[in-house]
Amino acid sequence: MTAPYTFIPFTPPLPSVALDVDRSSARHDRPVTGRLSGHIDLTITALSPVFIGSAEREERHLTLGGHPAIPGSTLKGLLRSTLGSMIGTNIGSQPEGQKHFWYRNPVEPRVNRRTDTAFERADKARIAALAQRYHKRRDGQGAPGRQRIGLLVAREDGRYEVIESARLRLKLPEHVRSSHTTHYASIPKVRRAVLSRDLGIGTFEASNETLRHINDRLIHVVWAAVWARGADFKQRNDWVARPRTMRCVPYAVGSTAKHAQQNALARLRTDRTNESVPADCIDAETAFDSFLDEYGFEDGRTGNPDTAEMVLHATGLVHDGNTSTVHAYLFSIPGTYADDWIADTWIADETKANKGNSQRRDTLRVPPEVVRTLDDPDQLTEYQNALPDWKQLADMHGAGAEGLPVFFDTATHDVSGRTVEEVVRIGRAGGFRIPASGTVLQTVPPYVHHRPGKLADEGADAVQALFGDVDGTDAIAARVHCGHALSDFGSATELSRAAIPLLSPKIQAWHTRLRQPASDTPSGQVTYDIEGDMSYRGREVYLHRWDQPASAGLEAHASEWTKAVTAHAEIAPEGATNTGESTDTTIRPVAPGTVYTGRITFVNLTSAELGALLTAITLANPASTGSPEPVRAHKVGAAKPLGLGSVHLVPQLFLRGTRRYRWTDQSDMPAPNPADHSVYVEAFREALRIHHGGDSNWVSAADHEKWPATIAAVFRAAQWAQRPPRHATREMTVKEHAARRVPRPLETLPFTGPPIHQPPAVSSPPTSSAKPTPATAPRKVPTKAHRPKPGDRRRR
Repeated sequence: MTAPYTFIPFTPPLPSVALDVDRSSARHDRPVTGRLSGHIDLTITALSPVFIGSAEREERHLTLGGHPAIPGSTLKGLLRSTLGSMIGTNIGSQPEGQKHFWYRNPVEPRVNRRTDTAFERADKARIAALAQRYHKRRDGQGAPGRQRIGLLVAREDGRYEVIESARLRLKLPEHVRSSHTTHYASIPKVRRAVLSRDLGIGTFEASNETLRHINDRLIHVVWAAVWARGADFKQRNDWVARPRTMRCVPYAVGSTAKHAQQNALARLRTDRTNESVPADCIDAETAFDSFLDEYGFEDGRTGNPDTAEMVLHATGLVHDGNTSTVHAYLFSIPGTYADDWIADTWIADETKANKGNSQRRDTLRVPPEVVRTLDDPDQLTEYQNALPDWKQLADMHGAGAEGLPVFFDTATHDVSGRTVEEVVRIGRAGGFRIPASGTVLQTVPPYVHHRPGKLADEGADAVQALFGDVDGTDAIAARVHCGHALSDFGSATELSRAAIPLLSPKIQAWHTRLRQPASDTPSGQVTYDIEGDMSYRGREVYLHRWDQPASAGLEAHASEWTKAVTAHAEIAPEGATNTGESTDTTIRPVAPGTVYTGRITFVNLTSAELGALLTAITLANPASTGSPEPVRAHKVGAAKPLGLGSVHLVPQLFLRGTRRYRWTDQSDMPAPNPADHSVYVEAFREALRIHHGGDSNWVSAADHEKWPATIAAVFRAAQWAQRPPRHATREMTVKEHAARRVPRPLETLPFTGPPIHQPPAVSSPPTSSAKPTPATAPRKVPTKAHRPKPGDRRRR
C-alpha cells in the first residue's frame, strides 16, 4: 500500500577511524595541525511550503528577531539523520524502543466470498490470523465463552485478590452445536438502548460525565424472561429459520430499586421489550413472558418486579464496519441471590436442585507485577483512562463499592506438592491488551544499538565523532555546529491557515515498520510478537510529495496546498477532521520560494570527514543541470506527510588555517576564498572504498556514480525532480491501517518524473593562485597498489 514515507535499510555504523579520526586530533577546544577548520555558508530554498513550529506563535512559522527561521538544532538533526542513514550510526538507548508495546484482540471481520475483493479477502485473512495469535498468547482464555470475570479487591495486608463473578449458561445455535459442546458461558450484558433510556446516558465516550459517575458502580437491575429468535442462518444452500427460545435478559436498570422498577413497567406498558433483546435476535410479537424473582424464577408477575444489585461495567464503543456497539457488562456480586441463580444456570440437568453442580467460582491471588499492569499507559485506552481510578475502587471493597470489575486469565503451578491457580493477565475489557513478547529494539540489528567501546576512546562511529553524543556518563564533544538559518524581512509569504489531523502512525503501528516472515500464512503480517526472522525495516525517511514545481507561481502553490489539506482530511476517521479536537493541529506555512541563509562551523575535521559532511548537505546534486529544479532535496520541519518541508541546500565552503582559527576579532580578516567541494567528497569516497575493500559491491546511484547501497538508497528517496506523484505516496486510510497493510518498499516506488541527464559535477577553479596550505589540503589516500599489506607496520 501507499505511504508518504519509506525506509533506508540499516547498515553497520562506519567507525570513525575509517575516516582517519583519532583521539588526539578530534579536539573541539583547540586547533590541531593538519586538520581542517572553517565554515559552510548555506542557502536554503523552500521547494514546497515549510512550517517550523513555535510555542510563542502557535500556528505561525517560527521567527527569530522578526525573521522566519530554521533553528540550528533542526539543521543539525537533519544533517545527522541524513548522514546516519548513509553510513550508519548507533541509535543510542531509545527508551521508546525498549518498551514492550501492548496490543489487543482485533475484531474479526465476516467473510463474504461472493462480494469480497481479493484485497478484502487478504485483509480479513490477515486479521483472522492476528486474532488467532492473540488467543494463542492468552492460552485460548480470551476466546468468546471462555473469558472469566471478577471483582478485584485490596486486602488490608496489601495483597490483591479477584473474587470471581458468575456467567450465564446459554445454548449454542444449532448450526454450530456439537455432540461435545451444546452451551457456552456468556457474561451478562445490558443493551445500549436500555442504558440510554433508563439512565440517560446519551453517548458512550470518555467525556460523558453521567457515564463516568455511574460506571463501575452498583446499579439495580430488573431481569425478565422474553421470547426471541435469532436471525436466519444458511445451512448448505438453504436459509433456515431459528425457533423462538426463552431468554433471560436485563430488562431495565435504575440508580435505585424503585427507579429500576418504574423503568421496567414503563418499558412493558409502552411495548418496548425489543430494546432489551440481544442484538442478534429478532423480537416476536409477544416477546415478554414474565419478570424473574430474586432467585431467577419466572414468577409470572407483570407488576412490582424484584431487582438485583449488580456492577455496571461499560467498556466503550466497538466499531465494526459502519456500526458501533456498546459492550456494557453486568458483574454479579458474589454471595448475592443474583450471583447464585446466574451460576446455577450451569447445573447439568437445568433444574434448581443440586446446587453443588453450579459453576465453579474462586477467589484468586493476583501477583503484584500483574496488578501493576493496570497502571501501564500502553495497556489502557483513552476511554479506560477516563474511568474511575482502579485503586480507589479496589480499596473501597465493602465501603461503597464492591471492587474493580476485571477480566482475567489464570495459570496453575505447583507449590509444595499442591496445585495453585493464580491470575497471570488482567484487564478492564474482554479483549484487553497484552504486551508483545519482545521490544522493538530486538528487531534492530545489534550493531545499530550496541556500542563497542567508550565514545572518547575511539569507540564512536563517524557520525558520533562529527556531531557529538552522550552515553550515560560518557560523552564526546561535537566538532560541527549549526547556526540558525534566517530569511530576510518580507521574503516569506504565508499560505492560508489549515487544521491538520495528526494521522501518521506511531511506533506502536508495528505492521508498517516490521518485516515479518510470511511462511505461516500468505497474508504475511500476522503477529505483533518478536519471533522468527522478524526485523525492523530500517530508518524512516519522508518522500517529497509536492506536485507543483518550485518555480510555479504563488497562486498555483496556494491551490496545491488546499488540495493537500482536503486530501489529507478525507482519510481521517470520522469526527477527527478539522474539528479542533486533540487530533488536530493548526498551521500556517510559508510559501515555496522562501530563502533562508545560515552557517555551519566545523573544527579539526579530516578531509574524509569534511567530504562526508558535504555529501550529507549536497546529496550529490550536480553543480548544474540547466534547470531551476534540484535533482535531490531534503525534508525539514512539520507536516512532512502532507508534502511540506522540501528544501534545497546549497553550500559554500570556506577554510581557514591554524593561525586564523585562533583569532577572536575577525573584523579585520581578509575575505576568505570559497574552496572546492569535490576533492573532499572524493576523499570521503576513497575512505569508503578502503573500508569496504573496494567498490565492486557498490551500486549505481542517480548521479551515474557508484555508491554503497545505503547511500544510493538515500539518494533515491531524496529525489525531487523525479519524485513520485502525490497519489502514489498518500497516507493509508484508517481502514487500511486496521487491515495491517504494509507500505511499498523503496525499490518499487514509481519515480515517474522526467528523466534527468546529469552532467558530471563541475569543480569550481581555485580563486587564488596560492597553493593549499597543509591545514586545507586533503589527505592523500594510497592507491590500491600501494596500500599496506596486513602485518606491515609503517609510520604515518
